[in-house]
Amino acid sequence: MKYKILAIDDEENILTSLELAFRSKYEFITAQTGSEAIKIVSRENINVIFLDLNLPDIDGLRLLKHIKQINVFCEVIVITAKSDVDTAVNAMKKGAFDYVVKPYDMQRLYVLVEKAIEGLKLKSELSYLKQEKEEANNVKCDFIGISPQAQNLRLAIKKLSFANSTILIIGESGTGKEVVARSIHYMGRYKTKPFVPIHTGAIAETLIESELFGYEKGAFTGASTKKIGKFEYANGGTLFLDEINTMPLHLQVKLLRVLQERCFTRVGGTVPIKVNVRIIAASNVDLNQEVQCGRFRGDLFYRLNVVTINIPPLRERFQDIKILSEFFLARYSRQYKKIINGFSPEAMEKLEEYHWAGNVRELENIVERIVVLSDNDTVLLEDLPLEFSISGFKNIGNLTCTKKTTKENFENVEKQFLQRTLIEHNWNKAKSAESLGIHRNTILYKIKKYNLEKG
Repeated sequence: MKYKILAIDDEENILTSLELAFRSKYEFITAQTGSEAIKIVSRENINVIFLDLNLPDIDGLRLLKHIKQINVFCEVIVITAKSDVDTAVNAMKKGAFDYVVKPYDMQRLYVLVEKAIEGLKLKSELSYLKQEKEEANNVKCDFIGISPQAQNLRLAIKKLSFANSTILIIGESGTGKEVVARSIHYMGRYKTKPFVPIHTGAIAETLIESELFGYEKGAFTGASTKKIGKFEYANGGTLFLDEINTMPLHLQVKLLRVLQERCFTRVGGTVPIKVNVRIIAASNVDLNQEVQCGRFRGDLFYRLNVVTINIPPLRERFQDIKILSEFFLARYSRQYKKIINGFSPEAMEKLEEYHWAGNVRELENIVERIVVLSDNDTVLLEDLPLEFSISGFKNIGNLTCTKKTTKENFENVEKQFLQRTLIEHNWNKAKSAESLGIHRNTILYKIKKYNLEKG
């Protein structure tokens, strides 16, 4: 992951020189006015900001305050003239990380950026540990539902929470695999230890190894400090490997060795590091089938497949749609400080007959969208998103909700629905995935699976 730097200065030549100096190592964005900068900070996750205090449209200290209100975690390095050092010192009192005086030494700026990013990493780790400590007190099972499938799943979670076995969770994207994994961790013997999730499909293939195992200083270009990997963070607790089916084959070999020997070496290192970690892995596809196709190692599959939990898709436990909808409605009504009492019968009927391709995650996203946009005290039919009024959609919903639905029927429905969603978003895969509440990698997999092409 490249850290993002935003440079705010009204002099174009300064922005150009800064960009040339930093763009090889960092994602670099520029702004020439305060208003432009505020828009960028609002939409981008900026890590470090170079801020010239003398801007044409806004006082620099006021802009610093705005920035910190939007993103409290970004570090601001103030750039000022010699005559304005007092203002720069005042800026540090108001939350700036440090300052440089024009004409500045580029090497000093490099050092400040490195220090700022190291500080951000430390804050992130401390925040993570604090969150883990808070979550350790939450010992209830968060898998919500009244259907027989949901009840059976909660029983399985309770039994497995005190086991030391490796667990494999199988379920479509959005069914709640991480919810199940967290419940297993926090209900049992590991609840005071770290729970460390990693989504292997969301990380670039070149970065997965260093994310899992860490790296030594100097292991590769840009490795200026030692980095602890997820295995070390999870020592004594649980490591949750989500979408493990996306893991490259060469890393599957290294993971297998860790499971067998309970030790590993960091990237660029030679010293074996011992770990005691309970592994919970998850996949949104049949791993046995992946083994047959040569995309997943059989020996690793058998190591992971000690205990398997299958999470049914939401369409197969549609009795849970009402309780889940009401749960999310209550959650987001509190979050957005709105009073919404429930769903009209017509709106709930539409929700229950809907084909939930993105499962519970899609339901949650849609309910949040409804809460944000609705001005009513009850969710009405008109409050539901456009996809609920697609012509012929009710027939699809009825088909997918019947218990006799065959795999062929479902795949046909899924293909049709995916195609409609892609067309609706002009084949923008990222927006289509967000609309469905699924990961972009999943939608790419489905497009390939059904041989969908832009018409």
